[in-house]
Parts: sequence; C-alpha cells; structure tokens
Amino acid sequence: MDLRTALAAHKARRDKDKNCIMSMVFKEAAPSHRTRSREDDTVVALDTLTHQLLYFDSDPKTRNVVLDASVFQDQMARIASTPSGPSGHQQAGGEQGLTGPISGGVSVRYDLIDCNIDICGPEVLFQFTDNFDYQDLRNDFLKTTMSSEILGHKIHTHIITGE
Repeated sequence: MDLRTALAAHKARRDKDKNCIMSMVFKEAAPSHRTRSREDDTVVALDTLTHQLLYFDSDPKTRNVVLDASVFQDQMARIASTPSGPSGHQQAGGEQGLTGPISGGVSVRYDLIDCNIDICGPEVLFQFTDNFDYQDLRNDFLKTTMSSEILGHKIHTHIITGE
C-alpha cells in the first residue's frame, strides 16, 4: 500500500487550512470482501468535495446510522454560497444534482475498510496531552473531535482504490 498520495493530500490540506489535523486512510472493499473482517462494520459519511469526515462508526452492534441534520444544512449552506449556487449553471468539478449542478454533497459509505492508518498533525499529540484520559484514537479522540465545534478541527479521509 503506497501512502505517498495520502501524505501529499494531507500536506496540501494542511497548507490550505491548519484546522485539518488528521487524515484517516481507508481502502475500498465490498462488505462481503474476503479481506474484510466480520468485526469490521465501518460506516462513514464524508463531504464528497473536501473528503472531510462527517460521521464515523465501527461498532458492529450499531444497527442504524443517525446523521445530525446540521451535516446536511452545512452542505446546503456551502452550495448556496457558491457563485452560481444550485442553479442551472455548471460549476467546476460539480455533479448533476436534483435541482441542477452542485459542487459536492454527503456520501455515506459502507464499502470501506479502516486501515487504521492515521496521518496526524502535531495538534493531535497536544490533544492527547491535554486529555490524558484518552486511551483510544477511534473511541475517544475521534468522536470528541468530530462532535466539538469549539476548536474547529477537521478530520479528512483518503480512500485507496484499486490496490
């Protein structure tokens, strides 16, 4: 698994926005794929334009995915703030949506294996120092960071396909 593209993407995001503190690496694989553990029940929601992680759950006991409505409201606010908005004009890199071209959206994925490879900025280490009760990157740090809007930290994804 070549991680050079993941490292380059993380570095490019950090150069643009210092609040991008971590990139999680996933590999595309069907839920029934032979390399996927029966214990791996990862569901993620991500911004299709920025690859920002919006939701993460890997608990095999979870039966329902519940996304906060603010996830979609934030997406609609970003779409509405683009120069041409969700009108009939094509936007760079956009996709055809229900009301016309849009510049991103939310993708809920169940076809990813969590590689447990995280590319972290120094802020992640500081968070573990400040919150000494953190014991697990996924269960403690990730959920706390994603639910906290105070610090404005962002976690992104890098999805490996075809390897």
